[in-house]
Amino acid sequence: MIQGRKKWKLLARRALAERLSLPILATIVVSLLNLLSGSLGAYLFPATSILNRVLSEVFAFVITLVLCVFEAGMYYMFLNMARNREYSMGDLLYFFRNQPDRVIAASFVLALIAWVTSLPASIYQYRMPVYTDVLQMQSYESYLLQQMQSYETYLLLFGVGLLVKLVATMPFTLSYYLLADRPEIGGFEALRISAGMMKGHMLEYLLLQASFLPWLLLTFPTMYLSMLWTMPYMEMTNVMFYRELTGELTAQAEGSESYTNW
Repeated sequence: MIQGRKKWKLLARRALAERLSLPILATIVVSLLNLLSGSLGAYLFPATSILNRVLSEVFAFVITLVLCVFEAGMYYMFLNMARNREYSMGDLLYFFRNQPDRVIAASFVLALIAWVTSLPASIYQYRMPVYTDVLQMQSYESYLLQQMQSYETYLLLFGVGLLVKLVATMPFTLSYYLLADRPEIGGFEALRISAGMMKGHMLEYLLLQASFLPWLLLTFPTMYLSMLWTMPYMEMTNVMFYRELTGELTAQAEGSESYTNW
C-alpha cells in the first residue's frame, strides 16, 4: 500500500484530474490580489520618510488580513474538491459570508509573526546608505564594495527572518482547514488545535514541502508557466496531508465517516 508523501500526491493528482481550470484560476486570482495590494502600498506610501514607511507597514498588515480571507476561501474550495463536493469560484468568498472574524483572528497572529520576523531586514533596508552624489564616494571600487556588503547583510537578515517565520508558523498550517471544517470554533482555537495536530508531524510536513522543490525550480525555465500546475498541486497535496492527520483518509479507506478524532 502506498503511504506518506507518495499517497498524498497520488490522491492530489486524482482530485485535480480533468478539473484543473478552476484551481488554476483561483490561484491566479489570489496571487494577483497579493501582487496588486503590494504595488498599491508602494504607490500610496513611497519610502521617502519614516512616517511613510510606518504607514506602508500598517497598510500592508491590514491588507494581509483581508487577503487571508480570500486565501482561506481557496483552501475551502480545495477541500470541497478533495471530497467530491460542489465547488466554484464563489468559494473564495465563503468566509466573507461565514464569520470572517474567525479567519481574521487567526490571520492576525500569523501576520504578526511574519511582520516581526521580517522587521530586522526591513529596518536595515531602510537604513541602507544611498549615494546620490559621486562626491560622497571615495572611489567607485569602495562604493561597489560597500553596496555588496550592505546587500549581503540584508539578504542574511532576510533569510534568517524567513527561516524563523517558517518554524514559528508551521504549527499553525492547518488552521484554515480547521476553520472550514468546524464553524463552531474561533480563530485562536483553530491555531491551538492545529498546533496540537502538528506535534510529531512538522518534519513530515517540511519534507513534503521540500519534495516540491524540483517543480518550483521549473518556474524559471518555463517563464513561471509551470506554476499554473505546481501551486494547485501543492495545495491539494497539503489538503490530503490535513485529511490524513484528521483520520479522514483512513476512515474513507475503511468505509467509515467517523474521522473527527481531533
